[in-house]
Amino acid sequence: MACESSHRTRQAAAFFAATCLIICQVLKPGASARISRPRKVIFDHDGGIDDYVTLLLLLSAPDRVRVVGITILDADCRVELAWNTTLKLLHTLGHGHIPVAVSSLTAVNAFPDPWRNSVLSVDVLPLINDLTQEELAPLRLATPGEELMAQLLLGRGAPGGGGDAAAAAAAAGDNNNNNHHGNDGDGDDGDDEPITIVATGPLSNVAYVLRKYGAAAAARIREVWWMGGAMWVGGNVVEPGHDGSAEWNAYWDPPAVGEVWGWPSVPLVVVPLDATNAVPVTPELIYRLGRQARYRYSALAGTVWSRVVTWVYDRPNEPYYAWDTLTAACVLQPDLCEKLYDVQSYAVVAGASQGRTVPLAPSPEAAEAAAEAAAAAEGAGGAKGSCAAASPCAEQHGAGEVQRRRMEAEEADMRAALREEASEGGGGAVAVPSLPQQQQHLQQKQKQSHQERGEAEEVVWSATRGVTVVNHVDAEAFYAFVLQALRV
Repeated sequence: MACESSHRTRQAAAFFAATCLIICQVLKPGASARISRPRKVIFDHDGGIDDYVTLLLLLSAPDRVRVVGITILDADCRVELAWNTTLKLLHTLGHGHIPVAVSSLTAVNAFPDPWRNSVLSVDVLPLINDLTQEELAPLRLATPGEELMAQLLLGRGAPGGGGDAAAAAAAAGDNNNNNHHGNDGDGDDGDDEPITIVATGPLSNVAYVLRKYGAAAAARIREVWWMGGAMWVGGNVVEPGHDGSAEWNAYWDPPAVGEVWGWPSVPLVVVPLDATNAVPVTPELIYRLGRQARYRYSALAGTVWSRVVTWVYDRPNEPYYAWDTLTAACVLQPDLCEKLYDVQSYAVVAGASQGRTVPLAPSPEAAEAAAEAAAAAEGAGGAKGSCAAASPCAEQHGAGEVQRRRMEAEEADMRAALREEASEGGGGAVAVPSLPQQQQHLQQKQKQSHQERGEAEEVVWSATRGVTVVNHVDAEAFYAFVLQALRV
């Protein structure tokens, strides 16, 4: 009996030692981080009202993302005010360690002044104004935003080093230690984890970094999530000399869009108007945030969004949409968004369509409708002239829809002609040209078409590449996610 008891004791001791060893390995510094570390994010915004709700959403989920830096473009804002507002919001929420820098890059096509002025309505909010300008001064980085992005991507080895960002973090550290996770804002946390860029304005900073630092920067980008473009719907640009086919973030700096399209090694997820047009910011959403205003993030988000809720009366056909916030929601909750992968497309970087993002294939809905129409026509013995057969007989989607349909019809005719040319010579199966060949042919035909119409400006295109496109989000699912996430 004594031997059996001793044997059991040794077994228990061995089991206990093994358990301790496993626990120590799991709790070893850095081990759990490798398993469940939140992805690092640079938030690249342009100071629009919804950018501040987007920032709240990103900060609300430290288990999923870690904001390591913020860059601001002087686009849909007055950039000094946007800088103020961002710093004050971060300080209010205990995240003053995150470096914030303003980009020095300027517009090709500036946003309308009334839109840019709206940032003041957020900057004056009493809820975020317990700092004076003197207290904000140490947090203002001298480094331009585009270089801060490069520093964060490349680490301390980047030209100019990471000292500016680190100094800002130290200056703010006294009031924010309780929310400082790891080395946020330093850009050099001892690992080589690539960084996700959440870009909710123009792509100018991203294009700058890729142009200046090339493959070294590209290799450090996990992916770029961009709120921009209009793939299969009309744009929202209504400006003299423009055909209305572009979305504003793309139109602000069309060459930057073309440059990013020229880097197929950098994964690009586009959240275009196709998705955001289905998700307006409604009075009911703000009422629902009010009912949970005991949570600071909900109270702030509802207060910020309330600045634009009158759009439902002022612009009943074009309410304020959750453009940027939807993009962040898709980053945080991937299954919230329906996506199309490897959508071959290009960007128009000059001319009357500058800023237009052009998919080479029809939309899923159009392709399905065309297939149904073809099947119906075949079943009716080739009957023509019906709405189904002549699709699209679709609803209007904005000021540029007529122009877009004309251009899409031209492209469809050109593709058909291209395939006919490829099949000439007879024999077996038709050899369909590659997508770059199709694009080159389309561009040549379109240039000829513009010349025939007497349009003086030459249209210039980017390279063709595959992108991921968020093409649909259920509005109520989005509202429910945001309401839950902002209970902080």
